Amino acid sequence: MEDYEIHDISDKELKLGYWLISRKEQFKKAMAALIGLIALAFWAPSIIGWAVYLNQLPQDQEIIQSLTRSVIDFEAWHSRVKPKELQLTQAQVIYSGSDKYDFVASAYNPNLNRGVKRLEFRFISGDFMTPVSSIVILPGQKVYLMSLGNQSDRRLTSAELEIVSAKWQGLRERLPIENPKIEISNIRYSSLGNNARAVLRFTAVNQTLYNYWQGVFQAVLFNNNRIVGVNQFYAEEFMALEERDLEISWFESLPSVGQTEVVPVFDFYNVDNYFVIPGQATEL
Repeated sequence: MEDYEIHDISDKELKLGYWLISRKEQFKKAMAALIGLIALAFWAPSIIGWAVYLNQLPQDQEIIQSLTRSVIDFEAWHSRVKPKELQLTQAQVIYSGSDKYDFVASAYNPNLNRGVKRLEFRFISGDFMTPVSSIVILPGQKVYLMSLGNQSDRRLTSAELEIVSAKWQGLRERLPIENPKIEISNIRYSSLGNNARAVLRFTAVNQTLYNYWQGVFQAVLFNNNRIVGVNQFYAEEFMALEERDLEISWFESLPSVGQTEVVPVFDFYNVDNYFVIPGQATEL
């Protein structure tokens, strides 16, 4: 066994070495405690976050329930602003001779601030179906849904009205013009040539400052509140403030007529239906 000689080590250094060796276990525990403190400092934010989350969980659930109630309230609001349904009458079939039939029903829009920009409809009678037609209905307006001159070899006596689609005016949408009005006056009905021809004459006045490429005038004849004849006339290039005398004819025998009605149907929503002439006071 070799002998080791220790030189140049003072008693103080020997005592320090002995003190360190004798406290080796205590140093291990201190290091473990230090590592634990470092780990605790690292994980403390997460632990505190979880504690706060668990503490506020009931409040978060209340917020979620409040949001759910808000969605339900939105649905209720949507239901309130939804336009009222159109008021439709029972479809009626009118035989106009030569195996031809006219179909008609009235449609009233009870909404005073929203119109129907495009209503598509058709009539069904058994296995017979008319082509799809379309019409515009202004707020608060009553119009007639018509399908004229339908050929059928089979006798048609009753029909059902089918609404194919309805495009409503948007809640914030406005007409391109204010107070659109086509005034109808001086309606006169007469039967000519031993009832071989019937004529309905009337005067139409464009009360707006705009010109329209086209407008439709619906004519309805009544006998004791029952519709006995329907027809329509397409007026072209109806000028601003123009007054025009028009007439609509029937070339078949009609029952006695007691009341008449003329309804103007103009597509005021469609800006392509407007036209201007240079020098006019108002332009779109």
